Amino acid sequence: MDTPTTRTMYPLSAALDVAGVKPGKFHRHFYGGVLGKALERDGEFAAQISDPMRGAGVGRGGGRFITLDGAICLAVFFRLLSGGVPSARALQMARTFVFLGETGSVLRAFTADTPRPAGGVFPGSQDTFLAAIAGEPGTDRGDTDGFAFVPGQDLTAPRIMEWLDLQSEDSAPVCLVNLSEVVREMRDGLKRNPGSTIQCPAQVGFQGGAESDAACNPVAAFLAEFTVRDPAARTSTREFSRAFGAWFSDWREGARPHGLGDDESAGQALVDALAALGVRKVKSNGIMMFAGVRWRETPAALAFLAGALALQ
Repeated sequence: MDTPTTRTMYPLSAALDVAGVKPGKFHRHFYGGVLGKALERDGEFAAQISDPMRGAGVGRGGGRFITLDGAICLAVFFRLLSGGVPSARALQMARTFVFLGETGSVLRAFTADTPRPAGGVFPGSQDTFLAAIAGEPGTDRGDTDGFAFVPGQDLTAPRIMEWLDLQSEDSAPVCLVNLSEVVREMRDGLKRNPGSTIQCPAQVGFQGGAESDAACNPVAAFLAEFTVRDPAARTSTREFSRAFGAWFSDWREGARPHGLGDDESAGQALVDALAALGVRKVKSNGIMMFAGVRWRETPAALAFLAGALALQ
């Protein structure tokens, strides 16, 4: 149970599973993207996601943990991305829903004077929606934000057109996200499959340090998410390279990684990058292996590896 000084945090991998977000897609926006930048400068958002953690009670291999509020914020963010909202604006909208609340101003609502608490939905049986103008903002938008929080009964075609006209975007596409549905899915999903939850101090945030190297190093990011350091472990170079190649293709939005490995062997660029991180290429019983790492045994990691390596 949460107290004023502690709160429940869930494995980040479990939250991404519930939200339907692949690890590679998350990493594109986390390492060097808008999510990573927000963690560095935004204390309120940073307090929702831990650094990679180790020690008793954390679970084998450690990993990042996230609060329920942080998980909901990420879920809304990725729903907006899928609807064509640029990443910086999508994060602004998701943060506004979870952390800021609303007074019901005419620019953030279809009906004025309809307040909404931070992280909450409107009272009553109607679902709460987020209406967001997709695409890049037009030149005539001025100081308006291009999004509104709307009770279900207000979500009608005439109201949408009136709001778009107020935004000087009468012909813009609109992305609609059912916020009530997102909140239900994240709460119920994490309750059913919480992973190894932990009780953390109320302020646990992104600290940077050695892990900050991953912001510009996808190999470091892959190691942090999918492997555990173990001096006695050996992992096939071919297997590692195939898994990294599949992940990196997704991280780069479908582009094949050039020079960082392929399905057959570990490319020299990947070997060099791993060596710089303390992972050596060795021969064991005539087979080339990477020494000092083994795969994480979390459900998310194993599911990814099953697909990447075509395991049964």
